[in-house]
Amino acid sequence: MTTDIDTKVVGHIDLRIEITGRDVDDIMSTALEGGINYWCCEAYPYGYNDGAKWPENVDYTSQCLSRGYDIALVDAEEDDEHGVPVQYMLTLSALIRGIQMFCDIHEKGKNMIHPDYDASAADCIVQYALFGELLYG
Repeated sequence: MTTDIDTKVVGHIDLRIEITGRDVDDIMSTALEGGINYWCCEAYPYGYNDGAKWPENVDYTSQCLSRGYDIALVDAEEDDEHGVPVQYMLTLSALIRGIQMFCDIHEKGKNMIHPDYDASAADCIVQYALFGELLYG
């Protein structure tokens, strides 16, 4: 027989999840290859958009954050007052906050960092990191 005491929440714990550089690269790769494409039209290492130079030790934009470079994300839907697409700067610390928000809001634990998460989860993480909420989709 189930009683109220059996189902009553009596406490809460926070789990510490270690995020590796590989986790960051995988989340960003998933985001850039399908998760954020519907609202982000371009991504590149922040400050390296001229094409003539590229950060050292970075082969792909998805590797920037784990190697100490920020990422510029260009909004496909919003322009500034001069008609220039709005650009956001994604930092590693913001992405970590986005992962934390995703885990808290969607009640995910360590299994969230498992390689089987999807593009939708990566999109949510990036949006939480940039905006603190889901603005798109």
